[in-house]
Amino acid sequence: MTFLESSSSRHAIETLVNLLASTNSITNRETVLSAVAHREKIVSTGIGFGIALPHARVEGVDSFQIAVGIQKEGSIPWASIDDIPVRIVLLIIGPQQQDHLYLKVLSLLTEIVRTPEIRSQLVSAKDISELAHLFETCYT
Repeated sequence: MTFLESSSSRHAIETLVNLLASTNSITNRETVLSAVAHREKIVSTGIGFGIALPHARVEGVDSFQIAVGIQKEGSIPWASIDDIPVRIVLLIIGPQQQDHLYLKVLSLLTEIVRTPEIRSQLVSAKDISELAHLFETCYT
């Protein structure tokens, strides 16, 4: 989880991929970036309400990896379905061979962030530990 200072969707995605790479959650940074960029070209992952869910299934990734980015100041231009710029970015990287679980992860995260109260709490979080606590309470 991190606070973003991004001026574009590409920069936000790169920041989150770099976060995963810096924690050794992924070892193939360029492959992941390429897969997410390719997915974004097919159709935007801006799902509305100021939320983007860039995602990709990547060969060589053994488990699901999620990176959360919150744009604290301003918003990120994104080709969202409702034309609203983005403040919450949830990057999801999954293994190629787990289609069913991949869809469940996407669905669960979408359900969580579509709640207006949760979105408000996420963008007003003061630090990373507060963000982590918000997501932990959503899963319990």
